[in-house]
Amino acid sequence: MPHDPDESLNAVHAQLAKQVKALAEVVRTHDGIVPPESLANLQRLSELAKLQRDLTPVRHVNRWVGAALFAVTIALVSVLLLAHVRESEIELNLVVSELRFQVDSRQQLTDTVQLAALGASGLSQVALPGVDKSGKVPASGVRLSTDNGGAAAGTISLEPIVAPAHAEMTLRLGDVPGELRLSVSHLDAVLRADVSGTIRAAAPRLAQKVLTAATPQPIVLTPGSAQVDLDLAPLNAGAGLLAPGLDVTELGLMRIDEVTEGDRTAVRAVSTVQSGSVYLEELGGRELRLRAHEGLRFALARGEVRSIGVKDGALALNFHGRVRGMASGPLDHPRNLMPRWLDWLRENQPLSLLWGSAVYLFGLSTAVRQWWKKSD
Repeated sequence: MPHDPDESLNAVHAQLAKQVKALAEVVRTHDGIVPPESLANLQRLSELAKLQRDLTPVRHVNRWVGAALFAVTIALVSVLLLAHVRESEIELNLVVSELRFQVDSRQQLTDTVQLAALGASGLSQVALPGVDKSGKVPASGVRLSTDNGGAAAGTISLEPIVAPAHAEMTLRLGDVPGELRLSVSHLDAVLRADVSGTIRAAAPRLAQKVLTAATPQPIVLTPGSAQVDLDLAPLNAGAGLLAPGLDVTELGLMRIDEVTEGDRTAVRAVSTVQSGSVYLEELGGRELRLRAHEGLRFALARGEVRSIGVKDGALALNFHGRVRGMASGPLDHPRNLMPRWLDWLRENQPLSLLWGSAVYLFGLSTAVRQWWKKSD
C-alpha cells in the first residue's frame, strides 16, 4: 500500500525529537555524561531524516499556486474598480427641449389646464357647438384660440387627459412661441375642452367660426387611430403641464433628425439635453453635471416624473427612479455613468467591505505563507 512521503518524513522527525528529549533527560540525571551508543543512534537517525528530506520529490504544482493567487487578486480588484452595478437609483434635474416617455398602465396624464390656445391634429371628428344639430364635424384637426377683443373674454379649459396602457408620449416646445406640443399614441378616449366667452375655431374644410358662449360649452375631440398631436398654449407659462407623480417605464432624451438631399437621407441622433445634473442616490447623492447637448441614454428607466414645467423657454424636468445602462456621450464612444461596485459597496455596505477585505487578505497571506514553506 503506497505511503505519503510527508507522513513518513514527519514520523522520522517525531521519532528523532522523542529520542533527543529522552537523551537530554538521561544526561541531566547522570551528571552530564552522554552514552555513546545513544548519541550514535541519534546521529544515524538524523542522517536518515536528512536523506529522506532530500529524496522527497518536489511538488511542481506548488509553482502555480502563487500565480493563481495573484490572478484571483487581480480579477477581484478589477471587478471592484472597473465593473458597474446593473441597476441604480437616480434623480434627474434637467433642462431639455424635448422629452419622450411611456406609461405601463392607464393613468391620468394632465390636470385641468387653462389655455389661451388649443390645437389638435390626428382626430377623426370634432364636436363644435352651434355648427348643426349634432355639432359633429368630420375633421382631422382643429384650432381654438381665445378672443379677448370681444364683449366677453374667451376661456379654454382642457379637461384631464387619460393615457392608455403602453402609450408613448412626446413633449417638446411648439413651433409658436409660448406653445407646447404634446403627442400621444393610441389615445382611446375623447378629449373635452370647455369654452366660454368669445372663441375662434378653425378646422379643415370648415370656415373659421367665432363662438360666443355665455356659459361654458363643451368641445369634444375624437382621436383617430394613430397619434394625436396637441398644441397647448397655457395661460400660466410657468405652471406644470403634466400631472405630478406620473409613473413612466421609459425615458428618452434623444431625438432623430432626418435630412434629405436628393435621393439620400441622412439620419442622426441629437441630444435634447440643454443642461442639468444626474444625482446618484445610492452614492450619497453624488452629482454628475451634464454639458449642453451631451447625450444621456438609458437601457431601462422606471420611475416617477415629479414635475415638468417651462423655464426660460425650455422644459424643466425632475425625474426620480431606477435605471439600467445609463450612458452619456456619442453613440460610438459612450461613457458608462452607472456606479462602480467599489463605490457602491463603500457607500452602502462599508462594514461588509471592510470585513470581507480583512478576511480575504488574511486568507491570502496564510495561503502564501504555507506555499512558501512547502516550496522550501
